[in-house]
Amino acid sequence: MKKDALRNAELEKIFDLESLPVVTLEIKVADWNRLLDAFDEAPGDNYWIPGDFVFGGNPQIPSQTVSNVALRVRGNSSRNRPEGEKGEHHNPVNPVWRQASFALQFARNVPGQTFEGLSRLDLKFIREDPARIREVYSFDLYQEAGVYSGPLISMCRFYVSIIDGISTPAYFGLYKLKEFIEDDYLENRKAFFGDDQPGDFTPFLWKGDNDSALNNYDPSVIEDRTVYDLRTNTSKRAEANAQLTSFVRNLVTLEGEALKVWANKTIDVRLLMKSYLINVICGNVDDYWSNANNYNFYFNTHGKFFFIPNDFDTTLGTAWAKDAARQDPLNWGNFDHPLIQRLLTIAEFKHMYINAFHELTNSTDGPFHVSKSIPRIEKWYALIKDYLWDETIHFGCDSDDAGCVLQPQETNYQTPFEDTPAWWTSGGENSTYRLLERGENNFFEVSGDPARMPQIHD
Repeated sequence: MKKDALRNAELEKIFDLESLPVVTLEIKVADWNRLLDAFDEAPGDNYWIPGDFVFGGNPQIPSQTVSNVALRVRGNSSRNRPEGEKGEHHNPVNPVWRQASFALQFARNVPGQTFEGLSRLDLKFIREDPARIREVYSFDLYQEAGVYSGPLISMCRFYVSIIDGISTPAYFGLYKLKEFIEDDYLENRKAFFGDDQPGDFTPFLWKGDNDSALNNYDPSVIEDRTVYDLRTNTSKRAEANAQLTSFVRNLVTLEGEALKVWANKTIDVRLLMKSYLINVICGNVDDYWSNANNYNFYFNTHGKFFFIPNDFDTTLGTAWAKDAARQDPLNWGNFDHPLIQRLLTIAEFKHMYINAFHELTNSTDGPFHVSKSIPRIEKWYALIKDYLWDETIHFGCDSDDAGCVLQPQETNYQTPFEDTPAWWTSGGENSTYRLLERGENNFFEVSGDPARMPQIHD
């Protein structure tokens, strides 16, 4: 199956899940302090500072430094002050580090500069996962399943060095290197998205957040940038709004044959059904269908819609409210979030969704099957086990929502590898799910149980 995934030799060198390079951000103390001050003044704002990106090399890419990179703190609920308490500057003697995620732009300060062809990159801390691999597994499943829309991801050992403040870089732990969903992402998928032969439409990439349910075509909703965040061709927002309004109106008002004809013309339905089925079998409770959150979507130059997954922190048993591995896959989320629910009313599309389940979970070559999943996790554990955490460094959270510790907030410490969901997990049997232990509590065996779906024979 993986042979049909996104094949890009250069990207595969960077997003190599068989290596664990060292990545260091080298930052001057004055710039670091400006970042801390800006976070205190407006935590949600994107404040950029310069720094050097030092890549320690992997078997395919030599060690190198990319100088004068623009960097900032990133994230929504996981957004975190990376050092100390509010009002404090860098402490060179006894720093209190706080795991934070960072967005990097290589060309913002130096036009045309890239890291191995990438102009942007995300550095994400591994949040609330005692096993450290839930999000990595879920994103990698897209590639294993041949679904090219999934962003690429790998892992690294991450350090921050305040180069004129302390002499020893601070180890921030295992981080994820994640492909940034914007221009590079689209350029590397031109042929897949059909833009290698451009059509007559302006292409628009959107990020959906804060109840972006695709269920209300009222102009005040479509135009709300905190809900539907346009990421490309932003000068044409009015045109983009009109296209999105039409899409949502047709999605929620058309019925039967009219809905089928429109969807086949406007959506790559087979790709959407398979892509979303991965969300569901991984038990992603903080997704579009459940929370109207954490996803992107793209209208290509032919006006066709593509769904893009964007976050898998709450997967493989880490969940709330519903039993993530037993919830009916055909009635997974909120009925008021219609993208999948409406399409499943069409028998042909429902069959695509059901067939995708059996393709991904079958015992012969299904990449989600327990016999395929456990070896991948064991391989990653062997890679990361010596670098899970550093007992000499105190990590805390700037807020209860940030989730940078792996145990209850009041303890503020990290744990060794544990085959359990996050400590706060609730709902059904979620807290008992395991990834490596076989049997009735194994998430892959429960979620991939063939009895969860009817059999459809094409």
